[in-house]
Amino acid sequence: MRNNGLISDQDVGSVMHLIRVPESAEALNAMPESQRARWVQVLDLSRDMNDKAAQRDAATGKEKKKLDAAVKAIDGMLDEMRVKLAKYAMNDAAIRVAKRKTARKQIEDDFKAGKISKVERDRQRNELRVERPLAEFMQEGVLSNEVDPQEAAFVEAGLESKSFEEALQWAIDNAPDEAYRTIAKAVQRGLNTLNKIGWNFEFRIAHLGDMVPSSMRSASGLTRTEFGNRKVQVWLNGSDVTGKVGTTFETFLHEAVHAVTMTLVKAGNYKRFQGTKFAQATSDLYDVFNHVVLGFNAKIRS
Repeated sequence: MRNNGLISDQDVGSVMHLIRVPESAEALNAMPESQRARWVQVLDLSRDMNDKAAQRDAATGKEKKKLDAAVKAIDGMLDEMRVKLAKYAMNDAAIRVAKRKTARKQIEDDFKAGKISKVERDRQRNELRVERPLAEFMQEGVLSNEVDPQEAAFVEAGLESKSFEEALQWAIDNAPDEAYRTIAKAVQRGLNTLNKIGWNFEFRIAHLGDMVPSSMRSASGLTRTEFGNRKVQVWLNGSDVTGKVGTTFETFLHEAVHAVTMTLVKAGNYKRFQGTKFAQATSDLYDVFNHVVLGFNAKIRS
């Protein structure tokens, strides 16, 4: 819909904002009244569930079973509230799309009826798409360690449900500066080599309530490599995982570099690559590593 001009990157950010956990009282108060009321209920239920879960962990016997049942009941209510939150956001998106469709149709009807010129039609079209692509918006500012909600929403919408290969291509097509694109293209070349020799890559965006690797509790992204099975998993936290959001260009490319370079270093030892520049580069890298380890150990001994 973004490509067709029916919804802008900023529209996506606004819709995603409706289903992201509000990080402050100001963020909560900025929401529409009905959605704000739902979030208040969700936050209250979450606190209640956490309290009962803590009591359950310290309890025994019948009390433990009673508290466990209470936790499960609250979790069920939370699931229902999450569905309502999502439906509200979907309706908001549908309203935005409908308004744009109506406005675009009116412009075309006026042009066909001779009420406006081609120049005026094009001007009105551009005015309708006054929200610029997020990549342009980001180029004008300075990227910081703070996760921009609009970037998080844009990247999440672009990467959600894509394979790792598709996600990399999306990053190449949409990254806001040449440095990011150059990194993504380099990773893509390495990925193509690894795909040819049987490595499989999985890519997932995790959301609140999803089952995730334990390491994700303290990270915004994670790469796991199963060398024996030739499988690599790349995880990012979605924009709803407050405080550990991973849907940014920087975090995605950080994990993508890990995923491909760690695997290439392993593959560089395969017999099939003996005598190649690839194998020599891998050997050189191991030499550097061993040199650093020997030097470090020598300092410890002295």
